Amino acid sequence: MPSTPRFTVTQDDKMVYVEIHVPYVRVTEMEYHIDGTSFTFWCKPYLLNLTFPGGVVDDDRAKAVYDINKEHGTIMVHLPKETPNVHFPDLDLLTTLLQQKKWRPQDEGLPDSLPAPLIEVVGGSSSVEASASPPPPPAPSSLSSTTDSSLLSFETPKEHVSLHVGPPTYGFNNRFSDFFKCWHGELHEVLSLPTPETSTPAERTKMRLELEDHDFDVERYLLDFANQGEDDHFKAAMSYTPFWAALPVWTPPPPKVLIAHVTDSLANVTLHASSIELTDKEKEALLRLPRREYLAFTAAEAAVVWHGLLDILAAYSYDLRTSEGDPTVESAWTISILSSTLSWLDPATTTVADVVRNTMRRTLVYPFLRQWDLGVVVVNDVVAMLRRGKRVVLRALLAIHSIFETSETYYLLNTLFINDYATWIQSTADAHLNEYANQLDAALAAFHKQQSGWGLVEIEAALLEEDEPSSDEELSGEDSSGEEDSDDNETMAQ
Repeated sequence: MPSTPRFTVTQDDKMVYVEIHVPYVRVTEMEYHIDGTSFTFWCKPYLLNLTFPGGVVDDDRAKAVYDINKEHGTIMVHLPKETPNVHFPDLDLLTTLLQQKKWRPQDEGLPDSLPAPLIEVVGGSSSVEASASPPPPPAPSSLSSTTDSSLLSFETPKEHVSLHVGPPTYGFNNRFSDFFKCWHGELHEVLSLPTPETSTPAERTKMRLELEDHDFDVERYLLDFANQGEDDHFKAAMSYTPFWAALPVWTPPPPKVLIAHVTDSLANVTLHASSIELTDKEKEALLRLPRREYLAFTAAEAAVVWHGLLDILAAYSYDLRTSEGDPTVESAWTISILSSTLSWLDPATTTVADVVRNTMRRTLVYPFLRQWDLGVVVVNDVVAMLRRGKRVVLRALLAIHSIFETSETYYLLNTLFINDYATWIQSTADAHLNEYANQLDAALAAFHKQQSGWGLVEIEAALLEEDEPSSDEELSGEDSSGEEDSDDNETMAQ
C-alpha cells in the first residue's frame, strides 16, 4: 500500500510550491497530474493526493525539480496558479489539503441542476443545504378537505420528541458506541465513569457531580488557600508565560469598501503570513490525522463539540502551567482527570457557564494545586487561545495528542476525541473561535465561588476568623510579658 510522503506547501503570487520528501527513490518512475484544484503525485512507494483551495494549471511553467542532496532526496513541484495574485488560504494545514475533492456533476459534463443533496458538509465547497421549500402537497378532494379541517380543529399540536434508539454514545460528536467492550481492561485506567456502555448522558452527569461532592476535601482546599502566598509551585504556575502570549489576537477582516476608496487604501495595505508556524513534528502529526469531513452540526451537536473543546483546552492549560511547559509522566492523568469530557465522557450540553463550573470544580478537587485563582487563570488561558485563532488551538491539541500517544492507556482518548478535534479545528473559521472566546469570557466574569456548590466563601471566612483570635492572643501575650518585664526592672531598682 502506498504511503503518504512528508511534504510542505508554499506559494507566491504566481506559483504554488509543493516540496515532497522522497528519500532513496527512482525519480525516473515519478509522475504527477494536475486537474483544476487537484494534484496527484506518484513515486514508488509514495502517493500524494492534494486538493487546493484554488485552481492550478498544467502548462509550460509546471515542473518538478529533484534535489538528491537535500534530505537524501527532495522533489520540488512548481504549480502555476490558474489566477495569478490570488492567495490560497491555509496551505500550512496539511490535513485539509489531503481531503479529497467532492464530485460535482459539472466535472463529468453533466448539468449542474441535479437535485440538491440533503446533507451539508462542514467546510465542503460543493455541498449545499437542503432546499428550504418542500414540494407542494397534492390537491385534496373537497370531501377530504372538509374532513381534515374538521378533525384538525379538535387536535392539539404536539411537540416534536427526539428519541435515541440504540446503545449510549460518546466521543467526538457522539461518534462511538461499544468502544470499551473491546478495551475492557483499560476502562478503569482511562475513565472515572464506571459504566460507559450503559449510562445515559444524564446519568453520567449525576454520577460525576456526586463523586466530585464526595471527593472535595475541605481541609486540603483551606491548606492551599492559606498557603498560596508561600507556595513556590503555585507562584511558578501563575507567572508562567504560555507560547500564545506573544502572538497577535485575531481581528475580523475590514468591511467592504467602495471601489473609489480602494486606491487611497492600497498604500497602507500590508500582507501578513500566519502568526504561528507549525514545527516539522507537528506537520508529521497532521499527516497521521484522519482525512474526513464533518457533517454540519445541529445546535445540540455544536454545543457538545464546542463545549468539549473548551473543557479539554482548560485541562491542557492547567498542565502546561503546572509543568511549566515540560510535560511529565503525570500530564496524561492531569489532563484527563480535569476534563469532564475526557474522564466522564460528559461535556457540558447546555451553556458555556457549565463549562466554567465543571472546570473550576474539578480544579479544586483532583490536581496537586487546588487554588481558585489558578482555575480562573486557566479559563482565561482558553479565552486567549481562542482569540488567537485555530492554529494556536491546533498546536494545543497536537500537544495533547503527543502526551496521550506516549501513554500506555490514555492513547485511547486520541481515538475517541483528539484525532477528530485536531482534524475538525483546521476547517473551522477563526470568527467562530472568537465568538466562543467572548462567551467564555463573559461566563467566567459572571461565575462566583458561591456557584461551586461547596460554600467556599463561608469556609474561607471561618478560617480567617480562627486566625484573628490567635493573633489577638499573641498580642495580649506580648503586652503581659512586657508588663512583667517592667515590674521586674522596678524591683531590681529598689
